[in-house]
Amino acid sequence: MGAGALLPAVAILAGCTATPPPPAAGASPESAGAAPADSRRAVPDDARQHAVDRPEIRQGAAEAVAVGPERGDHHLGSVPLAAGASWLAVTCRSDGPRQQVTVAVEQLTSVGVTCEREEVTRFLTRLGLTDADAGQAQLTVRGPQGVEWYVSFQVPDTDAV
Repeated sequence: MGAGALLPAVAILAGCTATPPPPAAGASPESAGAAPADSRRAVPDDARQHAVDRPEIRQGAAEAVAVGPERGDHHLGSVPLAAGASWLAVTCRSDGPRQQVTVAVEQLTSVGVTCEREEVTRFLTRLGLTDADAGQAQLTVRGPQGVEWYVSFQVPDTDAV
């Protein structure tokens, strides 16, 4: 059978739907073979888009940079560095098998976070900075397109009482 013979069949099927005929007058949807409204199936988890949430802000910290949800490689810009406890927080989830994102704070640290498929991964690390570390640093994320991530860089809250 040539390709030309398949074309009319495809065109005919493209206009078809699976909608059942309306029930007979006086019949309930259940007696007409339709499923009751409360028995509808939920959309399977793997058919939904799984968004990651913004990481929690630590007590005594202020968020200097928060980016997400994103995918792939990104330069997040310059972050302020001050003496005290700064926090690097990441939430991520892989669309497929386990995959890794790498978050780097220029000249301070680079961390790899393994992102799971079945659940959101939450990662938090404390950076104890000294006066010698004070200044600015570039924040970057390297990750595959198959991982959705959210990154938060938190610095000591100077307004906290």
